[in-house]
Amino acid sequence: MTENIIEALDRGERCWITFKSMTSDTEHTHLYKGSCYPSNGDKMLVVNVETEELEDIEKSSIISWTKIDSVICKGS
Repeated sequence: MTENIIEALDRGERCWITFKSMTSDTEHTHLYKGSCYPSNGDKMLVVNVETEELEDIEKSSIISWTKIDSVICKGS
């Protein structure tokens, strides 16, 4: 699943990503765009559109994602 997200972000698309916090049971959903840094290993490096800050998301914590104006993609 994360390969599809990374491909969409690399094409310049913005994606809503829902993930579970690694420190609590809280779910977070934010709009992200790609960063100039490669996403490899266990983490994706993305830019939060609202804050313009670079964030790393643990790939295994992703619950669902959707591109703007598209259907939701769930699962791993």
